[in-house]
Amino acid sequence: MSIPLGQPQALSNWKSGLKLIYNTSKLWLVLIWTGVLVGVLAAGIDIVSQWLGSLKFGRCETAFYLSESFCCWGGNTFASDTCDLWIPWAPRSYALRYLVYACLTVLFAVIASVLVSEYAVTARLSGIPELKMIIDGASKPGFLSARTLLIKTLGLCLIVGSGLWAGKEGPLVHVASCCAYLTMTALFPPGSEADEEKYHDSSFRQVSTGISTGTGADNGETINRRSESSADLEFDMNIDSEGEMSTRPGSNPRTSDDSVLTPPSSSSRGSGVKRLREILPAASAAGISVAFGAPIGGVLFSLEAISCYYSNDSRILWHSFVCAMVAAVSLQYMNPFRTGKLVLFQVVYDRIWHRFELLPFAFIGVLGGLYGAAVIKLNMRFAIWRNEWPLLSTIPPAVEVASVALITGIISYPVFYMRLQPSLLLSYLFQECSPSMPGHLCDVNYWFSTFLLLVFSAVVGLVLTAYTFGINIPAGTLMPSMVVGALGGRSVGLLMQAWQAKNPDLFLFSTCPPNDGSGGVCITPGVYAVVGAAAALTGVTRLTVSSVVILFELTGALTYVLPIMSGVMVSKWVAEAFERKGIYEAWITNHWNYPLLDNSRNIPIPDVPASNYMVGMDELPVIVVNQRPNVQAMYELLSSTPTLNGYTALTTLPSFPIIDNLQQRNILGLIAREDLEEAIKGYGSTDLTQCYFVDVVPEHPGGLLPSGLDLRPLVDRFPSRLSYRAQVLLAVKMFQELGLNCLLLTNRGKLFGAITKRQIWRLLSISEYEILSQPRRRSSTRQSIPQSSESSPYHSGEDRGLLEGNSFTL
Repeated sequence: MSIPLGQPQALSNWKSGLKLIYNTSKLWLVLIWTGVLVGVLAAGIDIVSQWLGSLKFGRCETAFYLSESFCCWGGNTFASDTCDLWIPWAPRSYALRYLVYACLTVLFAVIASVLVSEYAVTARLSGIPELKMIIDGASKPGFLSARTLLIKTLGLCLIVGSGLWAGKEGPLVHVASCCAYLTMTALFPPGSEADEEKYHDSSFRQVSTGISTGTGADNGETINRRSESSADLEFDMNIDSEGEMSTRPGSNPRTSDDSVLTPPSSSSRGSGVKRLREILPAASAAGISVAFGAPIGGVLFSLEAISCYYSNDSRILWHSFVCAMVAAVSLQYMNPFRTGKLVLFQVVYDRIWHRFELLPFAFIGVLGGLYGAAVIKLNMRFAIWRNEWPLLSTIPPAVEVASVALITGIISYPVFYMRLQPSLLLSYLFQECSPSMPGHLCDVNYWFSTFLLLVFSAVVGLVLTAYTFGINIPAGTLMPSMVVGALGGRSVGLLMQAWQAKNPDLFLFSTCPPNDGSGGVCITPGVYAVVGAAAALTGVTRLTVSSVVILFELTGALTYVLPIMSGVMVSKWVAEAFERKGIYEAWITNHWNYPLLDNSRNIPIPDVPASNYMVGMDELPVIVVNQRPNVQAMYELLSSTPTLNGYTALTTLPSFPIIDNLQQRNILGLIAREDLEEAIKGYGSTDLTQCYFVDVVPEHPGGLLPSGLDLRPLVDRFPSRLSYRAQVLLAVKMFQELGLNCLLLTNRGKLFGAITKRQIWRLLSISEYEILSQPRRRSSTRQSIPQSSESSPYHSGEDRGLLEGNSFTL
């Protein structure tokens, strides 16, 4: 019996098809499992934090582990209602209840701070600024490790339960990113055959150029973009025994005298990081989805706030949509509040708004913009003060956290609106008036005293939010900002409601239903609270579309989109009039000293050649192949060119160009500083072992390398380059659109100089400062500005960084 000749080929094609389907499905498995994990963790944080928050007021008689709402399940959940099963601490002593509340507030906050300090420093703050920098190409070892995920989750439970003016919504983005990374390392372990990629690190550093381009033309007119799979963000990934993430080209850099170390090739690393940069924005969408119960808002948040150079990629949108949907479904299935709602402050409105209310809605937008600018400026001032005051620099971080928690507890307990957990307070502020509303929110007889309490709570919340975001705890600004905005918006709504009640015949209220007891309502203060929350959120973060959609999904009413949009629009205008950067961008540039290029603003660029801002050959550190470089020479090269750390080192390159000789200066490649440091770490500073950077070794026929250190896999063979005669505007566009870290300038194909990302960032900062300080000269779209301006404020703060020693690595 003969066998058809085509059968083996058909069998091979069938196996190849199954393998392709299997490899392709792994990406979707990462997205799905990330959504599931985020939903489960978010539900757990909600349940535990709700129990800890209730524990400050009392305990359940039947089960100590139940919160007040679960203990009194079946009854009304408003705080004004009584429950026989819930036993408050010291029912007859207000002072003792006050003391227990303040002590537990301090205890929960201190435990969270100690966990962060002792086990995972990377779990502090919200994590959104760091995530933006990682996607941009920065390095933050351990930021996505399992230890960070554990400490961040426990810390959020404690911080939310403590009642500090810090939210869990922003940090949930960090939690989701950790889940995505750990899921990806489980499905794509080192040595896996799928795509021959490695995903096992969190340093995510950008070697040489980020996205490389071809050689191009010397006239600067042609730029051929190189394939991202071979030269995107190149790195190798390993995890040490303690779960911390580091970058190593090999476990033992020198095994024998005659061996040659071969680090992992750059082509196997580039596509891995490219996929990681696609998954992290999707994970952030899942975090916002479970934080606010707004999956579409999470997708838009990912595109508007997280994605840097891939915001126009349809794959990012699709991946974010899937991950956010799965996370929302998982949270819905967990049903942590047993109400069917994704979040506690989700409400539904069935009343209409009137056209005259657009004016108070716009006024609320003004308040939201002022709030955002005030919080950012105060936060920056507090950071400088915290860094320069000797007492705060010497005491343990937990002492500062305990002091802030004690002040918060003392101020919050006497005021009803500050005593509650933020999510519960937001649910009260958003709701329509009903007889059972607590705190006289809907009692017209007490409207003035309620108004004063709302304003007082908003002002105190502003100051506490500005200071709390910066201490050594997991903390975000999204929820506190929404609460402060809702307090301000509800106070404006009370004023409008009282005005309409006293002047029902005024021409402005002609469209209102008659106030004859028939049930008609003209002013709904809850709507003003929603507009205030959206305006404050925009004022702090400068997010527009995602803020509107998030609040729209919370209210579930298309009717209120226009009021929310009006408040958000005015808030953004007012906030940017006082402070150009949002809270995340301010932390990136001022605190972390990272040159994040913002291409959202149209800043005039000087009409000068790119060579005016380059590092010339006399200062440019290069590796010359014909000089037979060895390990000792590499140590000297690294020691003579210190890492970027301020204005005095702006000319230091994050990567070293490789040329054939000093006369011809033909470019052979580019190697990253961190790759070179890791590769020679196991050698002594006086070791004469020769380093090899190119493929051809003439002394050894057949291409065989002698004993030495093979660094060829770490070399980017096609770095980005541009003619030195090209305008600096073209160089700026290349850095902004391609995510470059270093750009080589050539003269007829020969190395002429280089421009770093930090130099471009400083150029844009000076350009913006000159424009803002000299408004009369704005008529010219391109101005000739000096290459340096010592009077610019960007030299004192943004070049040094407010948190010295914590700068990210390029």
